[in-house]
Amino acid sequence: MALPDSCILTPITFSSAAFVLNVTTGSNPAEDLTFGGSLNTAGRYYWTAGDGQADATTDGGLGDLAVILQTALNTHTAGGGETYSVAVSSAGVFTVTISSGDFSLNWAAGSTTLDGTIFGWGATSVTSSGSALVAPNQAKGWWVPAKPTGPDSRERQPIVGGTRSTISGITKSTQLGTPKKTRTLSWQFLPKAKVLEESEAATEPFGSFEYNWVNSISAGDRFRYYVDSATRSATSFGLYRTRNMLDPMIRNDQYRVLYDVNLTVREAGA
Repeated sequence: MALPDSCILTPITFSSAAFVLNVTTGSNPAEDLTFGGSLNTAGRYYWTAGDGQADATTDGGLGDLAVILQTALNTHTAGGGETYSVAVSSAGVFTVTISSGDFSLNWAAGSTTLDGTIFGWGATSVTSSGSALVAPNQAKGWWVPAKPTGPDSRERQPIVGGTRSTISGITKSTQLGTPKKTRTLSWQFLPKAKVLEESEAATEPFGSFEYNWVNSISAGDRFRYYVDSATRSATSFGLYRTRNMLDPMIRNDQYRVLYDVNLTVREAGA
């Protein structure tokens, strides 16, 4: 049985401002749809996971941007009763579907204030050819090495304390505490497009490990590690922070055109 491909997700944060997306549903006039809730809370974590988690302050923020986008789209006032749904693939690609007819996401409209690149679109308005619209690019906040993790130390429990010995050789130990667990995650034989920002694939403009390391992980953000990129639920990930600032990206010793990523982390959940 083949091991599943793993992935890392880094959080999306917003400034304290109102966000609007201009949308055309069917043949109806375009309308501005406002994103409600705490999306306007500066610094709150949001994720492009597609796991359906509601917005909450837990662990810095849990809100799933797929369900937040879906909720905003379904505030439209078109008269046909159409409903929108939003899904995210195991490669981090968004798909928006409408129950009937077609629609347009007007990212280029003057009233749109939401950044389309977060969801895999740019600043260009796009129209579905039928009931579904697939983003051309991977969403922000994803690193998909397209292979299993290995080696993986698994979570290890460090001990704070010490030992001492008497002259006669009797040894005593004192355990002062058990801090959050540590882990080392490694990926080997990666092409440079998955590692270096300068070599990112055109369809993964924020998808290199370097981009996520520089802009999120090394800045102290919590990040999610999924053993299986196709299985993303409220309980299927580990939440971690980096343990040091050492560069985790190195050339593979055996194949110099390939790279390894060795990430040392500590649990970051509540």
